[in-house]
Amino acid sequence: MSDTGASNTIAEPVLTPEELFQLLVLCAKAKHPVLITGAPGIGKTSIVKQVQDFLMCDLQISHAIVDSPLDYKGMPYAWMEPTASVPSRKTECDTIPRAAFIPYGDLETLINAKTLLIHFADDLGQASDMVKAAYMQMQLGRKINGQKISDEVVFFAATNRKQDAAGVTRFLEPLKDRYHTIVELTTDHNQWIKWALKNDIAHEVFTWIRMSPQFLSDFKPASDFSRTPTPRGIHQLSDMYKLNLPKEMRMRVFGGIIGPSAAVNFITHLEYYAKLQDPDFVLANPKKARIETEPALIYTLCGSLAARASKKTIGAIVEYADRLEKAGFMEFSVMLVKDASMKDANKLMATVEFIDWAGRHNEQISL
Repeated sequence: MSDTGASNTIAEPVLTPEELFQLLVLCAKAKHPVLITGAPGIGKTSIVKQVQDFLMCDLQISHAIVDSPLDYKGMPYAWMEPTASVPSRKTECDTIPRAAFIPYGDLETLINAKTLLIHFADDLGQASDMVKAAYMQMQLGRKINGQKISDEVVFFAATNRKQDAAGVTRFLEPLKDRYHTIVELTTDHNQWIKWALKNDIAHEVFTWIRMSPQFLSDFKPASDFSRTPTPRGIHQLSDMYKLNLPKEMRMRVFGGIIGPSAAVNFITHLEYYAKLQDPDFVLANPKKARIETEPALIYTLCGSLAARASKKTIGAIVEYADRLEKAGFMEFSVMLVKDASMKDANKLMATVEFIDWAGRHNEQISL
């Protein structure tokens, strides 16, 4: 506890994905630079892209590790200028030498931006000291080699941490001081579930994460080619699962995405799906489909139903949820309808079926 009575933990600069999104939207509008840190594959770049989509602005992604200092100084160019164009210059020569750095590529775009432009330096911590120094000049004085950066440009950057074994070198202290704030991104499995429902993540995968949230982000650097779970890896797992790989290959392929331990756990989860009644049968027969009694099976079935939510199926989902409630599974009933509505909130929350259900469950919705 500090002298002010505040816990140090409260002041730790750690944000969830939704909090980081809110921060970046505000800072983009105010043109305040932000540096984001975090483990590999945690979603730093994805959130910046979401901010771009939300603000409907331009995004320039720079991979600082392959940048050259000249990229932010310009291309050297020399020419001979006729002395007639320089009246004060008295010389016997007909021409005099001139040289300048001509902006090109990203620098030219930064100078000429007419509307909001987010310049995102990805993996800045891996860049050379000379590239980092170039960023210092751009962000503080908003000038580099006499060229003024457009007032419409905001600078965001991201880097892994030194403990991630990602090749991060020392971060120049003056460069850190150029950012209005430096925050670390962490995961929140509930927020990830909301994202997954809207982004076509296989329901077998997101129900697994809901039941075993420790596997959403368990990054551990390794000296070999083994991997551990990250949000990026979970997305890749969903992509690979949809390929319907032969059963004899699945364990090994999934292990190459999220590591052997997590892969074993996921395969075990899939075995519950084999015991499920067909979710499409439940949607077609919400009054007749059986009510599962094993919590793990109810959990899994609710995820499958939520993934199939649409204006055509929301009525059947609500009807089955009501039956779950009558059978004593209120928690699962509410979870099912909440998840289903998040699939397309603007449309599904406006349906008669959802409005009627919400009116009967005001207290549960607010929890």
